[in-house]
Amino acid sequence: MTGTLVRFGEGLAGLVLDRGAKWIWAEQALPWLGLVAGGALAAAMQAWGGSAASWAPVLTAAALLVWSLAIPAPD
Repeated sequence: MTGTLVRFGEGLAGLVLDRGAKWIWAEQALPWLGLVAGGALAAAMQAWGGSAASWAPVLTAAALLVWSLAIPAPD
């Protein structure tokens, strides 16, 4: 994530200083937004559901596993 943070900062500086591609920083911001959103969601789930919230990632991973098994193999 450090490289993404550096590229995000460089892109944002380029936007502020009017150099290079103006919106390249947005591409680098997406992983950080996902990280922040995931942390906020996890904190909210922990506050609402207590230790039972720990099962949410497990159940999500299991659902994605079942879903991936339904994807047909390429020919």
